[in-house]
Amino acid sequence: MELAKHARDVGAKGICMMAPNYFKIFNEAHLAEIIAAVANEVPDSPFYFYYIPYMSGIKANVKETLDLAKAKAPNIVGCKYTDNDLGDVGLLCRAGY
Repeated sequence: MELAKHARDVGAKGICMMAPNYFKIFNEAHLAEIIAAVANEVPDSPFYFYYIPYMSGIKANVKETLDLAKAKAPNIVGCKYTDNDLGDVGLLCRAGY
């Protein structure tokens, strides 16, 4: 949260975060809560979720996660997707992420 605010304060055009890799999430709803909490710290900045399960150790239904998070933080605008599930990518693209 502090890094998101710092990035905004120094002029970043958007904020991006990946899933926590030390304290593991329980499910998509839990991950969405974390994403929304950080996004809400910078409500006027475009916010992106960086999905990279290889680095975070977290596999999730990204569209479901972002839909839940966006309902709580409307500044969530997209996703940096680094995985090989093309079905998931298609769902994200059709949803506008």
